[in-house]
Amino acid sequence: MSSIGLCLISLFLSAYATVPRTIEQAFLENDSRRLAALFTSEAPLLISLPEPLSFSDLVSREQAAVLFERIFRAFSRLHAKA
Repeated sequence: MSSIGLCLISLFLSAYATVPRTIEQAFLENDSRRLAALFTSEAPLLISLPEPLSFSDLVSREQAAVLFERIFRAFSRLHAKA
């Protein structure tokens, strides 16, 4: 029984650990669609962004997707060529 519990905990932790990597990849690649896939449609999202954006509000999933699409378009990241 304890091995099943450890397996379930391990599975949960590995799945949970992918969310921060997905968020990081979305920002590094300026990919608003990848980020929007993580947003819930069940409740409003609290988004709070620092300067120079100075934005803080509860928004719907669709509004958040549009917001990040515009942010990524306006503030494109320069990738170092390997």
